[in-house]
Amino acid sequence: MQSKIRLLKNGLMKKGVTLVEILVAVVIFVTTIIAILMSFINCVFLNQLNREHVRATTHAQYVLEEINEANTNVAVIGGLILGGGWDWNTANIVAIPELSALDSENIATDATWDVAGELLNVTVTVNWDDLRGRPSNVVLRSLFAG
Repeated sequence: MQSKIRLLKNGLMKKGVTLVEILVAVVIFVTTIIAILMSFINCVFLNQLNREHVRATTHAQYVLEEINEANTNVAVIGGLILGGGWDWNTANIVAIPELSALDSENIATDATWDVAGELLNVTVTVNWDDLRGRPSNVVLRSLFAG
């Protein structure tokens, strides 16, 4: 008996884990899991936002290709753009099999001439509401000569 008391005093017969140690370990574990899950959720959300930007850029490129393939005089193209000939809304986009519309999407085109009047600067702006309902846009510009 004397030897057991001496061993307890020296701390050699300590067995098990205290409740406080278990609670601290659980808090650290839960905090780590929450941080990992929040990071994963944030990555999924950012991935979706990037997909929307890629789709919007694809739509703007599609409009620029349509303008490029018009095979008409640049002055005629400029007149069509300024007259709203390539301004699209969600209904126009859905009608095109290659494209799928974003939420509240519309595409606006604008054209300006350079100082010499030889180059047509075309701007295509794609506007939509992102996942959080905030307005987003992508702007592409191209020059047409001719």
